[in-house]
Order: sequence, then structure tokens, then C-alpha cells
Amino acid sequence: MPRDQEKARERKRRFRAKRHAEKYGPDVGDQRGLHGKQPKGRQCHRWNDGRMIHRPDNLVKGELLDAIRADGYEPVMAFDDRTVCVNFWRACGIPCAQVADGNF
Repeated sequence: MPRDQEKARERKRRFRAKRHAEKYGPDVGDQRGLHGKQPKGRQCHRWNDGRMIHRPDNLVKGELLDAIRADGYEPVMAFDDRTVCVNFWRACGIPCAQVADGNF
């Protein structure tokens, strides 16, 4: 790589670091989040043997409803857009407002 390109690249890196420090403060570090650092495989609750677990919304919401009720709370109303979930909430005796047509 020619020397001029190396100097230009270093200048650009220093400029970006300076702008980052001005915007976020000098001791913040990298702001790019956790991309690529999430647990994979059995360590992650959404994976099973390396495969993603796909479950219907109404089953997941049913488990959440059971957990909410086990904690001593009783939901008074639900808001949902999926017709399947709206029917589920209503079957559980919880009034539900369908906020959009959701046949997906």
C-alpha cells in the first residue's frame, strides 16, 4: 500500500475517533452493540440443538398469560393485531382490541 494511502487511512481513523469521543464521551468505547456476541446453540433460549425454535404466537402468549396469573396478576385487556391471538385472548376471557387486520 502506498504511503499516502496509509497516512490518509490513519487520518480518517483519528478523525472518526475524535468525533466519536465528542459525541459519546472519551471513555465510552465501542458503540456497535453486541452483534455477533449473542449466545448460540444450547446456551441461547431461542435455539435447540442449533436450530431456531418456531412456535405459534398463541402458545407463547398462553405461557406468558399463565406466568402472569401465577404471579398474582389478572390482565384486564389485551391489544393485538393477529386474528389467531385475538381469538385466543377472547377465549381466555380477556377483552381484546384488534388494532389492525392481521391474517398472517
